[in-house]
Amino acid sequence: MTTISVPKSTAPSTTKTTAKSSSSQKTSSHSSFVKSTTHTSAISTTSSVATPSCVAPVLTPSCTSVVVTTPDTPDGFPYYQCYSGQYVIENTDNGGNDDPTDYPPVTFEYAGMLDMCDAAQLCADNAQATPGVYQSFDLHYLCSAEMWECVAYYDPNDDTSYFDVPDSDALYTFGFEGCC
Repeated sequence: MTTISVPKSTAPSTTKTTAKSSSSQKTSSHSSFVKSTTHTSAISTTSSVATPSCVAPVLTPSCTSVVVTTPDTPDGFPYYQCYSGQYVIENTDNGGNDDPTDYPPVTFEYAGMLDMCDAAQLCADNAQATPGVYQSFDLHYLCSAEMWECVAYYDPNDDTSYFDVPDSDALYTFGFEGCC
C-alpha cells in the first residue's frame, strides 16, 4: 500500500509504504450525479469514556457526492458516498481491491483542520489523478494524528459490509464509490 502525505495544498509531497489491515441501493433524482444509500450508521459528535478524545473535524452531512472535473472528463467524474460510520475502517480485502499487485491501494493524508467535504474532494481528486483512475475510497478521520486518511482502491465498490475492521482511532469513516 502506498501512502502519500498531502499538505494543505493538493499536491502529494512524500511517499512511503504502509500495511493496513457493503450493500447499498442506488436511486436517481433530477440529476444523474445523485445517489442515496440504504445503509448508514449514525454519526455522533460526542465521545465516550472508551473513545479517544481529540479535536473533531467539521462534518458536512450534505456532502454525499463530490465531482472531479478534468480535461478528459469535462462533465465530471462523480464519487458518491455509500457508507458513513464510526470506529471502523474498510477492509483492504474488498471488491475495490481485486488486483492489489498491479493496482495496490493508495493512501493519502490530509490536514485535520479540513472539513469532511474538503477532505472528500481532495481524496476524490487524488483518486481520479492516480494512474488508472482509482474508483472507490475509504475516508476516515484519525483522532490520534488529528488528520484525514484516504485509502483509494482501483475498482468500484459500494458494498458496505467491507467496513468491518474495528479502529478506535477512526472517529468518522466514509466510503465513496466512483461512477461514470
